[in-house]
Amino acid sequence: MKKLMDRINIRNLVIIILCITVILMAIGFSVLSMKLNVDDPYYNVEFTKIEQTSSVKGGSINPDSTYKIKSSGQRVNFNFQLNNPYDEIIYKLTIKNKGNMPVEIKDIVEYPEYSTDLKAKEKIYPVKISYNDVVDTVLEAGQSTEINLVVQYAMGEKAKKDIDYSLVLVTSSPKE
Repeated sequence: MKKLMDRINIRNLVIIILCITVILMAIGFSVLSMKLNVDDPYYNVEFTKIEQTSSVKGGSINPDSTYKIKSSGQRVNFNFQLNNPYDEIIYKLTIKNKGNMPVEIKDIVEYPEYSTDLKAKEKIYPVKISYNDVVDTVLEAGQSTEINLVVQYAMGEKAKKDIDYSLVLVTSSPKE
């Protein structure tokens, strides 16, 4: 034992202890930093799932449609091809809060505004586009809500309709 103590002097022992302390402090700091970053508040609300729930054929040709989610989930672009009176396509759109704080849906902006603008409605007549209102809905972290989008070729003369349409999500953190 005495030989071991002779070989290790006090100065070397202090240097070893200081090195171990610095290493442990660095590990502790990195663990605390990761923990703090996870708890930072952020919100991320987006269209996550789009599902065509039904399609009704009013004539000999099936109605068709395509969609694409864009702008990091904030926008959905549709293209509907309706061929005959009584054609109908219904979509279920899921909006999910992927953040860790509550978020309020302020508006769903449609382009063109077929449901509110009379001139735009006339351009697609006799097709009618409607969806349920989710404005002012507050989504907690991990929660979701759904929009049912209905596109109907109502009455009118037979003519093929090819319609481009978009929905854009507008959100903010709720007022408390």
